[in-house]
Amino acid sequence: MCMLVVRNTVYPKDLLRYSFGLGVFENANTLDKARYRLYTLVDYLKDFCLLLDGDDGQNPKMHDLVRDAALYIARKERQVLSGTYGNELKEWPNKDFLENCTMISLPYCSSIPAGLPSKLQCPKLKLFIAYNYRQSLEVPENFFQEMKELKVLNLTNFGNLLLPPSFVSLTNLQTLCLEYCKFENDDDVLAKISELRGLQILSLARSVVGKLCKEIGQLTCLRLLDLSYCKRLEIIPPNVLSNLSSLEELNMKESFKNWEAEGVTSERRINASVSELKHLSQLTTLNVTVENADALPTSLFSDQLERFRIRVGVEMFVWEYFDDESSNILKLKLTRSDQLDQSLKMLIKKSEDLYLDLVEGVSNCIPQLDSEGFPQLKRLNLQRHAGEMKHIIESINYTHSAFPKLESLHLLYVSSVESICYPQLGIGSFGKLRTIRARWCSGLKNLFPFSMVNCFLQLQVMELSHCDILEEVFVAEKGDKSFIRQYMDPTEFCQLKFLSLVHLPQFIGFSSIGGSEDEILNNSAPLFNWKFKFPKSLEELKMKGLDRLTSIWPDHDQLVPPEFTSKFTKLSATDKQLNICRNLRIIRVDGCQSLKYVFPSSAARGLEQLVELTVTNCRSIKEIITKEEGDDDADEIIKFVFPKLEKLCLRYLPQLGSFYLGMHTYKWPSLTWMEIIECEKVEILAADISTFHHQHDQATTSPKPLFLIEKGSFPKLASLEVTAEEYLCGLLSTHAEWFPRLTKVNLICMRIKSTVSPIASLLKLPALQDLTVQRAFFKEIFTVDQVSGAVNGGLTNFKLWKLPKLMHLWDENSLALQHHAAAPPIFQNTDEVEVRECRRLKNLVPFAISFPNLKSLELSKCGGLNYLFTYSAATSLTKLESIDIEDCKTMTEIISVPSTNSGDDHDHDHTMILGGLKFLRLRNLPSLAGFCSGNSINIKMPFLQHLIVINCGVEMEISPDGILVITDSKSAERSLHLAEEQEDDDYIVYKSI
Repeated sequence: MCMLVVRNTVYPKDLLRYSFGLGVFENANTLDKARYRLYTLVDYLKDFCLLLDGDDGQNPKMHDLVRDAALYIARKERQVLSGTYGNELKEWPNKDFLENCTMISLPYCSSIPAGLPSKLQCPKLKLFIAYNYRQSLEVPENFFQEMKELKVLNLTNFGNLLLPPSFVSLTNLQTLCLEYCKFENDDDVLAKISELRGLQILSLARSVVGKLCKEIGQLTCLRLLDLSYCKRLEIIPPNVLSNLSSLEELNMKESFKNWEAEGVTSERRINASVSELKHLSQLTTLNVTVENADALPTSLFSDQLERFRIRVGVEMFVWEYFDDESSNILKLKLTRSDQLDQSLKMLIKKSEDLYLDLVEGVSNCIPQLDSEGFPQLKRLNLQRHAGEMKHIIESINYTHSAFPKLESLHLLYVSSVESICYPQLGIGSFGKLRTIRARWCSGLKNLFPFSMVNCFLQLQVMELSHCDILEEVFVAEKGDKSFIRQYMDPTEFCQLKFLSLVHLPQFIGFSSIGGSEDEILNNSAPLFNWKFKFPKSLEELKMKGLDRLTSIWPDHDQLVPPEFTSKFTKLSATDKQLNICRNLRIIRVDGCQSLKYVFPSSAARGLEQLVELTVTNCRSIKEIITKEEGDDDADEIIKFVFPKLEKLCLRYLPQLGSFYLGMHTYKWPSLTWMEIIECEKVEILAADISTFHHQHDQATTSPKPLFLIEKGSFPKLASLEVTAEEYLCGLLSTHAEWFPRLTKVNLICMRIKSTVSPIASLLKLPALQDLTVQRAFFKEIFTVDQVSGAVNGGLTNFKLWKLPKLMHLWDENSLALQHHAAAPPIFQNTDEVEVRECRRLKNLVPFAISFPNLKSLELSKCGGLNYLFTYSAATSLTKLESIDIEDCKTMTEIISVPSTNSGDDHDHDHTMILGGLKFLRLRNLPSLAGFCSGNSINIKMPFLQHLIVINCGVEMEISPDGILVITDSKSAERSLHLAEEQEDDDYIVYKSI
């Protein structure tokens, strides 16, 4: 059976259906017994390595050699015909083989020769599987006539399937799977199926079915009905389900939801009601959705249910990420507390995944759900509760442990809860918890009592956000602080890998236990202290909006309890370097206003795995790495090496004075992205090592450089975004060869007060491709000499943002450039140009030679432009594919065409062809009178795919021959294709031409 696999994966769900239909397991008269026998056999085969653990953790797989051997034996000894994935079935076997054939399996065969035969002469055939891929197969009328012994039939992905008359002759059929099918006539197909009264397993999963016919209710031997993902199923007639008295498994996942409300008279009912499930006394497996909780009758679910995935109510849950087919999942959004009856409580007790949108008016609902402490629960999700519940669980309700198997706990908008549990629970509670998340819990003050801290040593993920009054994770009970501080050992969450703390304005750390008296008095503390050690396993740390946090690591004198500080001699920096951050890969700090530094020097020397360091919006940070006692006593200059750091981002740090205040060196062998924005007290780079160290040694008020550059300092740096000063451009230019891979530069130039631009000096960077200049006061970007003399032709992307005084890219009156024979080298390969908020800009593309390879042009809020191109420039832009212009209030035309008597030396034709243009979007151009001056020439755009004109002075559309047609309009808000247009602020949905 296992060789009937799709590729190499073995699906126990399919094996169960096939083996049960074939009667493989003797005396297994229920699906539960057959399932137990099957999984026992799978485990047995794994023990002998005939099956292997699957990649998804659920479905085993078979090695190629084992599969090939099984196929060979099956073909030679059992007359089994099986095609494997991607293999061609070149011809049907001879008559003698087919007459003795017992199984045919053709999953994913790329072809079946000449289609299915008109009549398959297989009198001994018991199983037939065919997946219809890459071709259109039809089932001939007499195809099944000679298959009287057939017990299992699977036809997958048959479009417009019409079951032939010979189908009803399959009186021994036990398992029928018609999955991913589209039926030519629903009623006809289902009526024929209903004639197979001995059928035990029926799957129509993912097929296009609109209605179940009432005759399906005659399949009283049916044990399994799979209607999962039949998303068009709208009607199940009354009493069809209740008549399936032998049904053991019903799967309606993402399928029928139109349950009839209780109390509707039989004459008016068109659909099944949920109460029909009460009549299925053999039901052990159920997957169903009841969107209307009011349609839920009392005592609906039987205690015979062993496997279930049930959703009640339409609420979507934020953390619906887990999809373990073996888990019992219950999702409840109830409308009244009395809906929580004994049958639901029974399911809750059996649940492994529980999602609750909590009922209001219940002071403490959890004990009401399960007084035994949820012994089976693995994942608990609670959301949206504003009642009176102050604790998720209280020890006074339990004499034993609670949540012994719980692996993840998620809270969302649970505003009344002050803590998760109170006071201490029994031993073993939360012992397997790996993930805890709490968001928008406005009443949450703490999570757990301190006495339970050792219950959480399996914790791997902690995410706390937008909990306005949360102060600490573990709170000490009254009278315990003195005992804890003096006698308890330090705690380390040795498996914690991800820690995210976001917008917690009152948060002071894991616990006030371990903090000094001054910190407790000032309500501020480091995130970690002697009691809560920094976890060596931590890989990602994210902190945002922690206003009271002063540091992440404790000071040297806080590494041991305050009572024992005097008993320890001073440790040198080398002694303290304990590689406490050896696994840290990502650290992001944002908006922590009391934080003064990020790392102590000893920790910074152990960041061997660090990939990203981002620090933003911290107004008190003065240095990234702080000096420790003993640093100045070191015999050698301290070296900081970040071997794997790829991204360094420092933004909006007004007090930052240095990276490290002391003699030191750096190495950044992997750094590819550097972003230094608005750190006004520092210079970014220095090239003179003596000046670099001198400035760090002196207590001067002048800006100190963050980094020393020398050959090999930044060998892989590819992107640089900085708040620039004139010295920086000169430094990059002078040492351009030290930045061999720098392809992208974004300069924020508001500190450069001069109207003369130093930007051209950057063109010496050998790999520069993408240049952005923003927030400057330049009147022009380049001088004539710079444009004509530049040798860098690799610039492909050029962006100008918020340059209020910019009038020209360069002096457009230069005769030297007007008669230049070729494009300036600087823009020889530029294909994307973007200009935004340059309100005095007069001309963007002054000459035909400006951008010969331009493909995309975006223009926004440039109020000084009357037109976009001159005629000569437009005719030269043969590769232009996209034009996007918006909010240019004075623009009257796109192309300026000189009058015939102007002396223009371009003899333009009556028609201009923009042959490469595919996208044209014009928005909020109230002065626009036409595409070109007086609409004097025809504009032809033969390959235009999208045209959008919104809030412009004219309307535009394209004629069948590609000519742009202009019509006057006071309010033109239409697109060329006259298709549906939906506009939501800046988002427009439109169809192609």
